[in-house]
Amino acid sequence: VINARIYNNCIIDQDKFSSKLNSEYFFKKKYASKNLIVGVSGGPDSMLLSHLLKKHSEKFGYRITAVIIDHKLRESSHKEALLTKNRLNIMGLETIILSLNKYHKKTGIQEWARFERLNALSGFAKSKNGILLLGHHLNDQVETVYMRMTKGTGVWGACGINPISSWYGTSVIRPLLFYTKEIILNTCKENMIKYVYDETNSNKKFERVRVRNLINKIQDKNKFIENINSISFYIRKICEKVDQKINEICDIH
Repeated sequence: VINARIYNNCIIDQDKFSSKLNSEYFFKKKYASKNLIVGVSGGPDSMLLSHLLKKHSEKFGYRITAVIIDHKLRESSHKEALLTKNRLNIMGLETIILSLNKYHKKTGIQEWARFERLNALSGFAKSKNGILLLGHHLNDQVETVYMRMTKGTGVWGACGINPISSWYGTSVIRPLLFYTKEIILNTCKENMIKYVYDETNSNKKFERVRVRNLINKIQDKNKFIENINSISFYIRKICEKVDQKINEICDIH
């Protein structure tokens, strides 16, 4: 299993990242595809993931395509998408921009964006017979678990974000899930990786922003993050065993 240890180094080492990617994601799952599709928002997480995957693909012979989703939720979104595409091209990555239909509903904008983004990215990855990689990190994990538990979603909610999952038949991998936001920002700085800042990350009307601000006020925030991560990890392992047994019973009957 992928262990629950948090990586507390100041920056992400490329060789260790590649070794972990191979041993705990690619080789263990025996993925046949050599096509890697990375979803890029333009922020530090996905830009760093693109950088790390580019180096990885050069060493191990993978083909990588960066895909930017333009949600059309802000006037500046297309301009930011073009800026991000240019930065990825400078990295040497093949890059495309996919535009979503404009959002017309009154509520649930973040859930809509998440669902449509995953649909678009997984659909593209499937068309290329590829594996989808996303830049979610440890802070995202803790925020997700916290929000789910406050809503009473039970043990399956406490599982949080799975490092290896599937979206309508497309394999989805999140190799930054055990690195904190701080480490990601430090690694971007170390490698002079440019990124855009999404102003919605400061908008308190969104639940995730309010939860993030709350967690940041905790006195021993790092210990809190480590504990939530450990709890979530072991609950996820238990749920996987339960799901496996349920599937076995269903197959028999």
